[in-house]
Amino acid sequence: MNPGENKTEMSVIENIKKIVVDVFEIDDQELTPKGDFVDEYDADSLAALELLSRIDRELNVKIPENVIPEINCLDDLIAAYRQAETPK
Repeated sequence: MNPGENKTEMSVIENIKKIVVDVFEIDDQELTPKGDFVDEYDADSLAALELLSRIDRELNVKIPENVIPEINCLDDLIAAYRQAETPK
């Protein structure tokens, strides 16, 4: 991976973090890679749909709704983003 790709990857992750913080209305210091969206941040299905919608709008990547049950934390969301971003 060249330095340009690494910077782009980091900015995508930062953008995903900002979206999560905004949707869940939490402080960015509260967000951890493994923090459970439901148990720790009181997320519900509406918040999950808003997350996917914002990622679609702001990052131009559509994560399928059927993966919502698999997205429990920031790491899961980033993995789902990467999966959706990868051409099949």
